[in-house]
Amino acid sequence: MNQIPRTLLFSIIYSMGLLIFGLTACSENDRVPTSPTTIEKGDEIDHEENEHAHEAREAEDHQEEDDHEGHDHEEDDQGDDALRLTEEQKKEIDLDVEQAGPGSLQNELALMGEIRLNEDRLTHVVPKVSGVVRRVEVSLGDKVHVGQVLASLESAELAEARADYLEKLRHLDITRKAYERKKYLREEKIASEAGWLEKEAEYLNAETALKTAGGRLAVSGLTEEEIQNLPNITGAQFGQYNLRAPMSGTVIEKHLVMGEILSVDSDIFAIADLSQLWVDLRIPAHDMDRVRQENEIVIQSSNGSEALGIITLIGPVVDRDTRTAFARIILDNTDERWKPGTFVTGYLRLSAKDLPVVVPFEAVQNMEGEDIVFVQDGNAFDALPVVVGRRDRKRVEIISGLDPGAFYVTRGAFELKAIMVTSSLDPHAGHGH
Repeated sequence: MNQIPRTLLFSIIYSMGLLIFGLTACSENDRVPTSPTTIEKGDEIDHEENEHAHEAREAEDHQEEDDHEGHDHEEDDQGDDALRLTEEQKKEIDLDVEQAGPGSLQNELALMGEIRLNEDRLTHVVPKVSGVVRRVEVSLGDKVHVGQVLASLESAELAEARADYLEKLRHLDITRKAYERKKYLREEKIASEAGWLEKEAEYLNAETALKTAGGRLAVSGLTEEEIQNLPNITGAQFGQYNLRAPMSGTVIEKHLVMGEILSVDSDIFAIADLSQLWVDLRIPAHDMDRVRQENEIVIQSSNGSEALGIITLIGPVVDRDTRTAFARIILDNTDERWKPGTFVTGYLRLSAKDLPVVVPFEAVQNMEGEDIVFVQDGNAFDALPVVVGRRDRKRVEIISGLDPGAFYVTRGAFELKAIMVTSSLDPHAGHGH
């Protein structure tokens, strides 16, 4: 085998060295510096991907925050639309909810009038003898029963009447004994017929005189028991006069004081039975043909109290000045909540009209010039604008705004309105206003 010349071998090695050196330089020129201020290509890509991922996460977080805030705003908006109450608050304002539906409005005739005392159950108490007031037993407004002592007087007139009665009583006893003796003698044929008849006449006259004296005492107010007990009374009681209640009832007038001198025409007490009163209503002449005896009528006072009565009397004449007649109702007043002298209105029902949606008058409230009804949705109450129509004194027609079947507040609407007015709630929110 031929050997390669040494010079050629060195030349080949040298050329290969130059080639390797050049390749190494090119490789070093293409490499990215690795100083602290730079990173390798792979790291840079990873970093960019991390930054994008971080930005995506931040965007998602912002979106979640926006969604949460939007949800909060929706809840706030929902809160603006409705008023929420706890069960305790509902009980506190005595809230009542009913379902909207049909009802009727009454066509009524309103008659003005006044409550009066029942004159058939009223008495004025006057003394039946003159005298000086020594004791007053009752006061204005007291309940009394028949026969109860109202006042005590010291009366010289009564003392004389009692003395006269006792004198007549003693005279009767004397004449009775004389008559009985004369009767015995006549039967024994000792006394004459004329003598017996004379004593009989004296006895009968004495008996009549005693009855007259007793009647005078009874008219003066003494009871039969008091008259029979006259022989047993002492001198201090001889002129005492007890003024008694002629009926049970309430003392509505009192006109006497201690030491006052009273005469037989002094009106000192008035007693009335207030368990039954009269209501006199005025009927205009042009409405006379619409009112009939035995008609039922609702009596209502200015404070809202009501009672049902029957027309028992219609006045036979029309007043010349007022051009009205009166209709009288007997009003039961067992609980005495009605007061004589109170002005009232009587509502006489004439006819009724059925309508699709009718609600109680108090269910409709007015806020900022707009009629509203509170509608329930769970524990929330929404102020719903409505258009009202015809009405009577208790109910009102809803033309639009409240659908049949909706649950609405019948009692407590005013309290809900007050809560809404004093809070930041907008009664118009959520209704396109």
